[in-house]
Amino acid sequence: MATAVLFIYSTAGKEKQEIVKISRGLFGYKDKSKSGKYTYNRKGLLGSISYAKLARCCLAVEEKDEKKVEEFFDDKKIEFRKFKLILSKKEISALFK
Repeated sequence: MATAVLFIYSTAGKEKQEIVKISRGLFGYKDKSKSGKYTYNRKGLLGSISYAKLARCCLAVEEKDEKKVEEFFDDKKIEFRKFKLILSKKEISALFK
């Protein structure tokens, strides 16, 4: 058996600009310069760890990466709840493709 952590977070009460910063910080974004001539992929926090986006404002990460995501939410003052998921190794590999 292996463990994953489910995070459910809320951006309620945040301004649109702050929500965009949070999304970019988590998932990354494409940056274009020189009138679209150059494209850069900017990685977010989840660009370097295994995760599964299950629904809007709901994601699962491996237990080893729990602290990184928790610190990100704390730094950005985002309300969240987390739940431990106990899964088989087969389910974990299917979840984090």
